[in-house]
Amino acid sequence: MRAGRAVLAAIALLPGSTLAAPHHPHPSAEARQAAHAAAVRREAEARARLQRAETDRAAREAARAAAARVAAADAARAAALAAATKDAAATLRATERRADDVADQVADTARRRADAQAKLAAATARLAPLLPLMQRLSLYPDQTLLAIGGDAAEATSGITLLHGISANIAAQIADIRADQQAIARLDAELAARAQALEAARADQQQARDALASRTRAATKVATTAQANADAAARAAADAAQRTASLRDAIDAIAQAERTAQAQYARDLAAAAKASDAARMRQLRQSHAEVSAPAGPGVAAGGSAPVTGTVLHGWHSQTEAGLSEGITYATASQSVVSAPCQGRVEFAAPFRSYGQMMILDCGRNFRFILAGFDHIDATIGTRVSKGQALGRMPAWNPTGGAARPTLYVQLRQGTNVIDPGRYLGQ
Repeated sequence: MRAGRAVLAAIALLPGSTLAAPHHPHPSAEARQAAHAAAVRREAEARARLQRAETDRAAREAARAAAARVAAADAARAAALAAATKDAAATLRATERRADDVADQVADTARRRADAQAKLAAATARLAPLLPLMQRLSLYPDQTLLAIGGDAAEATSGITLLHGISANIAAQIADIRADQQAIARLDAELAARAQALEAARADQQQARDALASRTRAATKVATTAQANADAAARAAADAAQRTASLRDAIDAIAQAERTAQAQYARDLAAAAKASDAARMRQLRQSHAEVSAPAGPGVAAGGSAPVTGTVLHGWHSQTEAGLSEGITYATASQSVVSAPCQGRVEFAAPFRSYGQMMILDCGRNFRFILAGFDHIDATIGTRVSKGQALGRMPAWNPTGGAARPTLYVQLRQGTNVIDPGRYLGQ
């Protein structure tokens, strides 16, 4: 028995024997339990990591959705405010027309009163030399006639003549009284119209305040221009400020844009030569921001940018020669609206033009508006068609000064073109 076991043990020790004992003993129950616990722990940790990743993903998705909702709400609010600004501008325009009509009536009444006063003064001056004689005749007729001397026939003729003179003077006095009554009526009419003008001006101020409030709200919500576009616009505006004429100003802006385009091409070629992909992407992104169209251009139709009447039309004869734009005689403190959608390239005093704005409408069209009392929009601001840009100076119809004027010019590239067909003229 012991020999058999020894044989079996020897066989088990032979290489390749299937009876060889394993090198590792079977794991104990404690080891199996510890391994199972470790596996459970790793599984729990994996599930926790997965849960955290899902929670983070959901949070990011919720944040993106919230940002999208906020952006949509801001866009809707901006659109609503822009619409409200246009409505307020239209309301203000209507009150400006009413106030302007009343101002014209006040000026007309003042002229008629001045004419009546001048007529009264002339009649009084003609009658003044005869008044002492008529007063003496009315008090002492006999003594006055006796003082003249002569026979009875001459006295009778004198009395008859005096009666005729008296009748003529009475008629003149009646005319003077009628003129005085007319002046009194004109005074009353002028006072009533002045009161109506004051009420219209109050309505105008209320509408102007409402427009200013909506404009401030719209400006607060509206997005500002990108830094590169803003810098390019300011550089172009600086170039315009240094020029000696309006034509040179526009040419300088166009030259600044051409210079920027040429510099971009050189920088892009240098980056491509250096195989600098990141720099090329940055240049293309900056160029896309700066060269984005300011607007869709201009379209036929539209309306005048300000309340008033045309003083000088396109190519009309002026002291400076043929007009290269349209000049409006405007209502007092009339709001000036944007004649196109676009971006403000220049907004500052410019030589003899006063407060001036250059509005880039896109597609190489630019409107130039000059004569503002105050400009609300700043350089780089994007505006919609009909949006309020500023206001005109105040005007007193009884002060004798001329109405304020707004000069409007339209250019396509370097060519000056008739703005009338785009302003409802």
